[in-house]
Amino acid sequence: MGIGGPFRILTVCTGNVSRSPVVERLLRSGLEEAAPGVFEVSSAGTRALSGEGAQPESEDLTARLGSSLAGFRARQLNESLVVGSDVILGLAEAHVREILSYSPSALKRTFTLRQFARAVASFPRAASRETVGDAWAGYVENAAQSRNQFRTGDPLLDDVADPFGRGAPAYERMAEELVPAVEALIRAAAVPRRSRTHALGDPTA
Repeated sequence: MGIGGPFRILTVCTGNVSRSPVVERLLRSGLEEAAPGVFEVSSAGTRALSGEGAQPESEDLTARLGSSLAGFRARQLNESLVVGSDVILGLAEAHVREILSYSPSALKRTFTLRQFARAVASFPRAASRETVGDAWAGYVENAAQSRNQFRTGDPLLDDVADPFGRGAPAYERMAEELVPAVEALIRAAAVPRRSRTHALGDPTA
């Protein structure tokens, strides 16, 4: 995160047409509502179907959850994307390994989505909108230092299963695995609301 710049989140799956596009758009819309202008969210694939749109099932799911994959096009992961991101969220441990093949030093900024969400949910929230970006930089640092605490080693808990080519039930399973993690990250970006009395200027509130 550059001085005054957005906190950059990169989500990564294999083809960049099923899992990571959904996470990208749900996070983008949810984080923008929680902390306007603080985050920049994008996605890529380790073996991307470059230029392709998202899978119809992912489009339907994203719309059902209140966002949109309109205009989305898959792109290939590369070193520049890895180096230029503040946190990189693979949809599975296999993606984490491939991300690190571009830049081993990115280990301290790279997790699976579900691991990072578990970590972030355990950390204190930012006190104000102005401190959200700094809080998230701290989340990344703390999550890296306590990585083993939030990594179960169980693919059923750490990964989001690939639904590509497996039909509607696989996409429903994908949603069950990724949506709670996305929601946890959005909650972590929302600063506590002031009480009504405090908002009206009561200095004792």
